[in-house]
Amino acid sequence: MDDVAPKETGEAKPDVTGEAGPPPESGSGGGIWRGIALFLMGIVVGVLGLAIFNAGTSGARVFARPTPAPALDAVAMRSAARQGTLDAIATLQATGPQAQAPQAQPTAAAVPANAFALRETNRIGNKDAAVTIVEFSDFQ
Repeated sequence: MDDVAPKETGEAKPDVTGEAGPPPESGSGGGIWRGIALFLMGIVVGVLGLAIFNAGTSGARVFARPTPAPALDAVAMRSAARQGTLDAIATLQATGPQAQAPQAQPTAAAVPANAFALRETNRIGNKDAAVTIVEFSDFQ
């Protein structure tokens, strides 16, 4: 009875030996290369799209060569600066003298000597000086 061969049913037998067989066939070969190519093509399309968008928002043509900046003429610059200064002076003279609000004169206020706790370690200079400068600091 052991020498009877099993019937062929057309089903694939599972691999029980533990050996790895060939990878399963896909519809067409080169799946990894297709993915890499699509990835790189996406990067190229994205960069071109960004360049076109930026050029469109700035009003420049996409592949146009930039026009060189005109050379600066020192005489023309001095003339423009002089004209601008004369325009500003004329505007100030046309408005007339502006009345300034009277400003209050600062008055010196005497502060009692015991208003602040001064330590000798924080003092610099002569303690009988005519002027005392106190610095307030917040170290937070």
